[in-house]
Amino acid sequence: MINKKRQTILLGTGHLLPNPDWHMAGHHHRFHELIVVTRGKIHVKIGGVMLTGISGDLLFYRAGVVHEEFSDRDNPVETWYISFERKTGPKPLPVLVRDEAGRIRETARWLHEEWTVGPPNSELQNALLQTIFAEWKRLITFPENTMVKRVRNYMTVHMDQKITLNELANTAKLSKYHFVRTYRRFTGRTPMKDLQGMRIKHARYLILATELSQKEIARRSGLGNVYYLSRTFHRHFGTSPGVLRSRGKDSHDFAADPG
Repeated sequence: MINKKRQTILLGTGHLLPNPDWHMAGHHHRFHELIVVTRGKIHVKIGGVMLTGISGDLLFYRAGVVHEEFSDRDNPVETWYISFERKTGPKPLPVLVRDEAGRIRETARWLHEEWTVGPPNSELQNALLQTIFAEWKRLITFPENTMVKRVRNYMTVHMDQKITLNELANTAKLSKYHFVRTYRRFTGRTPMKDLQGMRIKHARYLILATELSQKEIARRSGLGNVYYLSRTFHRHFGTSPGVLRSRGKDSHDFAADPG
């Protein structure tokens, strides 16, 4: 039973699987909607502006706002989506926000699983929803440096390819030496260390959220081959990809942040 005193009411969640032909003509909802892009690209026309969301992006559609959505044909989009009502109504929020660490992505997956098997608006579902809102607010309040965001977007789009420091420096429009120093000042890591962390997080997500083979996951995350994928997981998570996958299905164990 829904608690009417609660400020935020979860109406439902869903999972959009990759489909190059997916297209939603211009429409609007009576509720708010948060779109969590997990892979691929989504193109959105909202308020007369065209936006493109990639893996790690969050899109917010306020109730009553007309928006048109379609998948990129060459890189079909996959999303989790969350619909909700809020009594006071969200304050003006940006349409596009970056969830680089993937915290909202993983929590949205968990929330969807709980929504599918549990009673609506259970205590756990609402705790997960509030966790998403808290992290969403943090991302809006403390946005990434523009240069770092541009470089991380490049890393995400080219995750399955070899990426060099020179390419990243060119993306940042800085000399290699100045780029490394500036990037470390904003993130606490060198660019290549950050890239490695992103690769590991992406591989962990694919292990937990898909049935892809370890060979394919190693390729998509840029970790080379199954041997290196397994060695990397043992070093960061203390277990193999296969064990992590089976354990995660049973316990929602998303593993530790590899740092």
